[in-house]
Amino acid sequence: MMETSRRERLRAAVSLEIKQVAHQQITAQGISALTLRSIAKQMGFTPQAIYRYFENRDALISELIIDAYNDFAQSIQKASAEVPADAYGERLLSMLLAYRQWAIAHPVDFALIFGAAIPEQHVVQRITQEASLQVPALLGSVLFAAWRQGFLQPLPEYQPIPAEIEALLEDSRIALQSAMDLSDLPVELLHTMFLIWSRLHGLIMLEIGERFQIIKEPEALYRFEVLSILKAMGVSITKR
Repeated sequence: MMETSRRERLRAAVSLEIKQVAHQQITAQGISALTLRSIAKQMGFTPQAIYRYFENRDALISELIIDAYNDFAQSIQKASAEVPADAYGERLLSMLLAYRQWAIAHPVDFALIFGAAIPEQHVVQRITQEASLQVPALLGSVLFAAWRQGFLQPLPEYQPIPAEIEALLEDSRIALQSAMDLSDLPVELLHTMFLIWSRLHGLIMLEIGERFQIIKEPEALYRFEVLSILKAMGVSITKR
């Protein structure tokens, strides 16, 4: 048993080192330049040795993405836990600000999750799908709890929703059902969830992509957008 445990610890340590080297290479050269051979060369391994730990490049990239999703979710969870459970406005504010903070602090991981062009993308997405739902589930749980308690309403300016868009949103309800209970939610609230994500995520992507150079204080703009969205939903915030 002791020998097996030591072997497992060694395998875990080598796997971690492989991922660290892969992350370094992605940071320096981009994901398109990443190969198992280049990792093996940097680590002093034979190329064949890497395959003992990762079946192929997709498996390694999938592990990196899952690690990023897990760390991302932990930061959002921490932001939520710092605010009383029934202070819905403050919790949403804290979590949405943490969303940007994590992205700015981890631009390579954020791009790996959302922006990188990955060969065999459909394979990687299938492997990482469960991990990818963690952050939406955390944010959605607070958003939907606030609605159920009468503390917010869907964004009014986009109603009524056309039938064809409603059908698309119902498809998304099915896709997200494994991560959160959406059975009692009006389609307008699902639409609001996607609007919040697209508006705030878009600002972050522009900032990380250095397309916001004319904006001197992107953090202030992002915070204002968060507060504007919450205000439009009727969410009360006492501490800002």
